[in-house]
Amino acid sequence: NGAKEKYEWDRSVEGFLQRLQIIHNFPDRIKALSLQIHVESELDTLLSSARNLQTGMDTIFESHVIKHVFGKILSIGNRLNASENRLNRADGFDIIQLLEASDFLQTYKGPEGMTLLRHIQMAELVDGDFDELEELALVLQ
Repeated sequence: NGAKEKYEWDRSVEGFLQRLQIIHNFPDRIKALSLQIHVESELDTLLSSARNLQTGMDTIFESHVIKHVFGKILSIGNRLNASENRLNRADGFDIIQLLEASDFLQTYKGPEGMTLLRHIQMAELVDGDFDELEELALVLQ
């Protein structure tokens, strides 16, 4: 306690800090409070990211043009997948795997030298679809 004699001692400042050190496991409790503040901050960041993801997913699920385009792609895949009349069904396929594993939509050229994606764009989409796609892109940014 030589500090009281050597320095100017203010009971409301230095005395308060001295009393804090008397508390059982004081350093560990301060570390725990610091960790709690950090966790709460990270949780807020995570929740914000989750909200953004939810907004994006909701927007995609509500998009009529996305359903239309992927419906066309799924229909083409189903026809290619089960072309035998005796099967009388389509087994389906994983569209995500198709899009990741190949560049079929960009490289396959049809009779007019047009890619499948360009054909869907030219033949199947109307001006309103392009507007919806632009709005979708803005929401997803």
